[in-house]
Amino acid sequence: MKTKDVEQITGLSKQTLIWYEKEGLIQPGRNENRYREYSDQDVKTLQLIKMLRGMDICIDDIRHILKHQVSMEEILDKQKAYLQNEEQRRKEIENNVRFYSDTKAPMIEGLHEMYRPKRDWANHQKPLEPFCIGACPDKKLLTKLLFWNILWLLGVVFFTAFFIYNFKKVWGIPLPPVFVIQVFAGAILFGVFGFGIPQLGFMSVVNRYSHYAEFSRQGIYYVKADTLGERVRFLYQSLKGQRNMRFVPYSQITKVTISQDMKYMRIATPFAHELPVTNIIFYFKDNTTCSLFNQMFDGNDEEIIVRILKEHIGQVLDLRRSSNINA
Repeated sequence: MKTKDVEQITGLSKQTLIWYEKEGLIQPGRNENRYREYSDQDVKTLQLIKMLRGMDICIDDIRHILKHQVSMEEILDKQKAYLQNEEQRRKEIENNVRFYSDTKAPMIEGLHEMYRPKRDWANHQKPLEPFCIGACPDKKLLTKLLFWNILWLLGVVFFTAFFIYNFKKVWGIPLPPVFVIQVFAGAILFGVFGFGIPQLGFMSVVNRYSHYAEFSRQGIYYVKADTLGERVRFLYQSLKGQRNMRFVPYSQITKVTISQDMKYMRIATPFAHELPVTNIIFYFKDNTTCSLFNQMFDGNDEEIIVRILKEHIGQVLDLRRSSNINA
């Protein structure tokens, strides 16, 4: 059987056939003109080699199989274990690439090993997000909060009006006008400020979501909103999908101060508990600062952020352990 015939039958190129011959896997005969002549057994051997190479089995192992120095089962078990190890290694590489890509974290050795995946109430792993301090002013979240706060305010006003309307029926006397004004004013203030009820009250939303800093590979993005008007304007821009934040390279940050306090806070319960909160202050070369007080972190994000700061900033004053750390 000539080379062209073998190429058509096996789907292997002439160069591949010559390579297998040089590797000693096949030994085709020669005719009187010194052209290669392949036997039916050579074709079966080539088809077997093609199948094994399709399973990524190396030439040396194929040579051992053809010489009956090792069984097919042993090679397949060996390849199965190799592929399992490679799959695990590929997943680790994929996770590392995904971690640094999605979180935009600075390239610090071992940083991905510190990260512990976050999970929701259904124990599903949450998508990776950039490491940040404070609550991210996300358009979808702000829209939902605005909707519920409007319903909350309308509900408070409605029940206040209902109470005033039925006051005379219950008590037999009308509510004095001055008290009507006071009750309505109190209801509106309660709706606007929320008075400690989590996520309710327009002012609590303004204050919570306008104190934010996000870490990138080159520096930090933070919200520059010192006055109430600037905070409201920033959240309005966030509702339109705009990210109007100031960027500061790590080289322009002269110092960071980290401290910890205990605050009474209500989280998912009507009762307040004493919880640790972290205060972080950034000092910049232009003599401005960025203060982020009473912050709480998910998982071990705080340790990761502290490590990023120590790696990229000349001085980190970590008062949580009362130690001055020069990174």
